[in-house]
Amino acid sequence: MALKNVIVAGASGTIGTPIVAALLAAGQFNVSALSRPDSKSTFPEGVTVKRADLSSRTSLTEALHGQDVVICTLNDEAAQLQGELVEAAYEAGVERYMPNEWAGHDMNVEGTPMEEVYEGKRAILRLLDEKVRLAEKDGRGFAWTGLNTGVFFDWALQTSFLDISLPPAHSAKIWDSGTAQFSATTLSTVGRAVVSILTTASGQTRNKLIEIESFSVSQNEIVAALEKVTGQKWKLEKTSMEEQLGTAGANLEQGKFLEAFYVWVRAWVFSGNEGAKLMKAEEGNKLLGVGGESIEEVVGRVVRGEKV
Repeated sequence: MALKNVIVAGASGTIGTPIVAALLAAGQFNVSALSRPDSKSTFPEGVTVKRADLSSRTSLTEALHGQDVVICTLNDEAAQLQGELVEAAYEAGVERYMPNEWAGHDMNVEGTPMEEVYEGKRAILRLLDEKVRLAEKDGRGFAWTGLNTGVFFDWALQTSFLDISLPPAHSAKIWDSGTAQFSATTLSTVGRAVVSILTTASGQTRNKLIEIESFSVSQNEIVAALEKVTGQKWKLEKTSMEEQLGTAGANLEQGKFLEAFYVWVRAWVFSGNEGAKLMKAEEGNKLLGVGGESIEEVVGRVVRGEKV
């Protein structure tokens, strides 16, 4: 049966917005946004707003009735409530659940501020697998699909998340050699991939983590692309993994959890380890019909403020 009624939790956020846009553009879905009762968020024309208390299974179940798909794009803090969302989705008869797995899953985070967050992600996948087994006993078609995308490239460039600043700053902080490769995906590509998961690749993506990327890239390659498309040189500052992890530790001691968290995320991105570079992205790209974008073209559009 076709997956037609889709509700997005976190629909106005960084990742929810392009997913909603892609679903609407596909013209095949009835799109809803799951929103808190007191939320002031606005949504595009064609999106139905369903309000619910995210901490109440009863409220969530009522809001999810009649939905075929639940897509979770909540921020990390709100995503701690994802267990109730999974339970409510199952009780409401939802057929497909997409968890908050967007950036990456296989991360070496033990002993870091990210450990609790990523153990929460693993717990959600265990819960989803439990629901799949229960669905088999109940004769239901419940399934889940996780989408690992690596870094959200255009967002990361616009916000200097990768320690590379756009004009007029023309500066970058290069970690170690700056050559570590990591997977990166544009937000619009994430949206198109979600549409493929719910349509042409629905059967092949049941109960799986799928990896995709727009391209694999390094800090040095991003700076080179920026210099080429702007015709200007970037001022480079060198730093080391050791120095940055020391900064993260100091932030944590001062109670600056968010600052420490972002340093640890960057440390993972620039580590060159599996997980930062998604090893099955080529396979996922082929399955979902995405990828193969030009770094220079994407960088150029970001610099010019064009739609990516």
